[in-house]
Amino acid sequence: MTSQSLLFDDAALLWARAQMHIAEYRREPPSWRFDEVRDLGTGDWLYGATLDREALRVRKPIVSDIANNLVHALDQVLAACARIHGTTRSRIYYPIFNNDERFDEALLKLSKSVGGEMLEVFRCVRDADPFRAHLATLKQLSNSAKHWALVPPTAAIDAVGIASPRGRVMVDVPIGHFDHSDHLPILRTRERLEHWATEILVGMRFSGLDPEEGGDPMTVFISGSRHVATVLTQVTTLSGGPVFAAGPGVF
Repeated sequence: MTSQSLLFDDAALLWARAQMHIAEYRREPPSWRFDEVRDLGTGDWLYGATLDREALRVRKPIVSDIANNLVHALDQVLAACARIHGTTRSRIYYPIFNNDERFDEALLKLSKSVGGEMLEVFRCVRDADPFRAHLATLKQLSNSAKHWALVPPTAAIDAVGIASPRGRVMVDVPIGHFDHSDHLPILRTRERLEHWATEILVGMRFSGLDPEEGGDPMTVFISGSRHVATVLTQVTTLSGGPVFAAGPGVF
């Protein structure tokens, strides 16, 4: 392993740590539960979905760890590129901007500290990534000064499917429903449903970001991880050392 390739070890370790936290996020209990209650007065069975806000609260530090590790991995990539270029004691940060002009300005400033080939890697990876805006979401999540939260969509649950005696039932959520309520009534029926008859596919998003584009958490994590992994692969290739590989099945 060359001395140059060793410089990217910290970035690779941070990326790997982010993947551990993503796996942890996946293992957390569902944020929703399906409720079944019987109306003793009518004999009807009542079904609904209930949001577990405590589960959302528990996920928040995990999300912060994912964002911090991915963003800091890019900062470590940039620091390593600067050292390869001969730059020392330079406090620089990886350019994460949705705005093209701001990104170009950042690259121009970095040209004093980082070699042109490496800067071109940053540009090409960004240009080729249709989900590059998710990096800005991760950057905002990693900023401890921001107040954000995981919330359900205000417009609708992605899908609530019930194989009821009357056929498949799909339920929309009134706009703003979960701003003031944790429970969504879904169905009243005379016949009790089988346990296998229900399926809830729930969308989540981030709120409190600026600008508030939110985004589904797993989509943000996976696209951000892929972006960082692509940058790492290309800069380690240019450095002449062992090429970084994300490994099969990561995404």
